Amino acid sequence: MGNVLTLKRKSNNKLVDDLTLHYANGEKSNQIDWITDAQGTQALNNIKEYQDISKATSGEFTYDTNGNMVKDKDRNIVAIRYNILNLPDIIQFQNGNQIKNLYDAGGHKLGTEYFTQLTNISPLTDGQIVNQNYISGAVDQSGTVYIGNIEYNTLHGNASQTTLSRIYNDEGYVENPANPQYYYFRHDHLGDNREVWLANTNTTVQRTQYYPSGLPWAYQIDDNPGLQHRKYNGKEFVEMHGYDTYDIEWRQYYPAIMRFQTPDPQIEDAYNLSPYTMCSDNMVNKIDPDGRFDWAVFGKVMLQGAKVEGAEELAGAGPEDPVADLVAAGTFLVYTGIAIHHAIQATSQTTSNSSYNQSTNTNSITNNNQSKSNVKTGNSQTTAAAPAPKNPKKEAREDAKQKRKEQDGSEKKAKDNGKKLEKAKGKDARRQAHDMKEKGSRPNRTDQQLNEDYNPDNYNDTWERTNRGKK
Repeated sequence: MGNVLTLKRKSNNKLVDDLTLHYANGEKSNQIDWITDAQGTQALNNIKEYQDISKATSGEFTYDTNGNMVKDKDRNIVAIRYNILNLPDIIQFQNGNQIKNLYDAGGHKLGTEYFTQLTNISPLTDGQIVNQNYISGAVDQSGTVYIGNIEYNTLHGNASQTTLSRIYNDEGYVENPANPQYYYFRHDHLGDNREVWLANTNTTVQRTQYYPSGLPWAYQIDDNPGLQHRKYNGKEFVEMHGYDTYDIEWRQYYPAIMRFQTPDPQIEDAYNLSPYTMCSDNMVNKIDPDGRFDWAVFGKVMLQGAKVEGAEELAGAGPEDPVADLVAAGTFLVYTGIAIHHAIQATSQTTSNSSYNQSTNTNSITNNNQSKSNVKTGNSQTTAAAPAPKNPKKEAREDAKQKRKEQDGSEKKAKDNGKKLEKAKGKDARRQAHDMKEKGSRPNRTDQQLNEDYNPDNYNDTWERTNRGKK
């Protein structure tokens, strides 16, 4: 479940993609065999679309024994080599262009190199990988080095030409520390970077609008798409050589067809879904922070979706509804598996093995107390989080809890008052004994003098106990 069969995409009310996806093994596999685009290629630089370069009717895509995509003829990718963690080391293009990635043992990306073939070579064959290096006038090189939240740019394979690019923080990034330029992101409810604002000049310097799949819309003149590349869900969009893929840590996501290029490393927790699907085909209400689990974004609540025992109770069918309780309370939840999205059916929008229609072009951007709209002609799609639903079961439990609390408080108060009364009676008895003793030995003492002599804190009731013993 979850394999998209057809996909239509518009730009300014004009159909730009009309895709039909065909799967291997007689349409029974989760792996794509070939794709056709009835609309054809638009050949416009400002439009991101599916490029149907190959016209083959089989074998456009192939996969290795681990399920990783190793060939895509529609992007002229003849080979992808993966490391032991199923992360792409090398993406080789037919014309000699190449992308190299370097990872540490934990799977964190340390750097990327982009090689551009400047001279014509014989087209590479399927599976062929060349050893590219910078050669002046023949092969160009550029790249990025990642060290924590700092990025450096590399050029021509020369360490002396490595320069500091950006220092990222939770709100944006800084360029040129010697004369700092402060850039801030404006997000939507999914964490997509919709705008970049330069504080130094108080101007918006980049705008990006998205289809539900995360593919950017057609760019306008002043959108400045190349300013920075962290976009959909805040992830890096790798556009070099037409790769057009998001690096989502553990996997590479290809938004033009709404699929990952490698299977979910923890798919055993969601065996009912295609291992290549993105957010269960519900990118309007879900995100996938690292390529493993999808999270449902529900108002201020994020539910990490995972199949767990008793999912029918989590969906509200059982005697308890803990998910709805916590959602109503504004709690952030973390689960491990899939299927918990049933608990938020009010905002769920699922596309199964049927047509998926992505239309444009009106989105609402919500950023805390600031709301902006970017309106163009075309059909509308609104991305907004719905309010948390009321939960009668929870309200009833809360009312009962409050009543018990009030009852317990009343009982405690009555008990405390009884203790005070007994204590007061004891003090009165001691006072009477004191007065009787004083008047018996000193009959001329007045009541005022007795009050002055009596100190309840120091009074010793030995006399009272002694006289009781004589009776």
